[in-house]
Amino acid sequence: MLERTRTPPPSVSQLEHDDLTSVTPQNFSDIPPVLHWQGPAEVEMNVPSWTSWSKTTGTLFVTEHTIEGDAGQGWTLPYQDLTLHALTPAGATPAHIYCQVDDSPPANGAPAEEEEFMTLAEMRIYVAEDQLQPLFSALSRCSALHESLLPDGTPNNFFGLADDSEGDDEDEEEEQDGDDGEIGRAEDGEDEGQDPVEAFLDKVDWGNVPPPEGWNAAQFDDAEEPEADKK
Repeated sequence: MLERTRTPPPSVSQLEHDDLTSVTPQNFSDIPPVLHWQGPAEVEMNVPSWTSWSKTTGTLFVTEHTIEGDAGQGWTLPYQDLTLHALTPAGATPAHIYCQVDDSPPANGAPAEEEEFMTLAEMRIYVAEDQLQPLFSALSRCSALHESLLPDGTPNNFFGLADDSEGDDEDEEEEQDGDDGEIGRAEDGEDEGQDPVEAFLDKVDWGNVPPPEGWNAAQFDDAEEPEADKK
């Protein structure tokens, strides 16, 4: 959920982060998150639980931990609650970043009822046209570092990788198919020195029809040349 904040988020540049992690720190959680985008923005909120304001202008910070507005009318949003973000072309409104936000109250560890659904709200971020793509890319990179959550607080893998166990059955079937194929190839090549034509004829089920004369390899080798050929 959206929360109020009165101070800008702690953050470092990628270069500073690399320096801090070049040696093993005492506690990785003490290292500030990387700042991926910062700039002026106008933000419109259509969030039922957010009653402070519906529109504000200030500095927007996109770190690896949260999206935050500046201290003037500060707010912070964790990426687990950013369920969708998309580039919206100009139309009735200027081009902007459209976001859907999970406005459901915190589960506090209590199991969610089966009929419970996410309460989705909307947020629109307006920035300079040349900053739309950099902002969108920053949101995409940072949100990819976090799993989205279901209403009961459990991770939702819809936008992530599926569980490893889901592919076990397919792997077993592929292994079985591969084994069968190896057995089949071994049977076909039991006598690698056998003449291919003879091997084929041995597998033909002629039924009650006698094989055509001359199809037997031995008969073909021993057959005399026709009189016409001798002349």
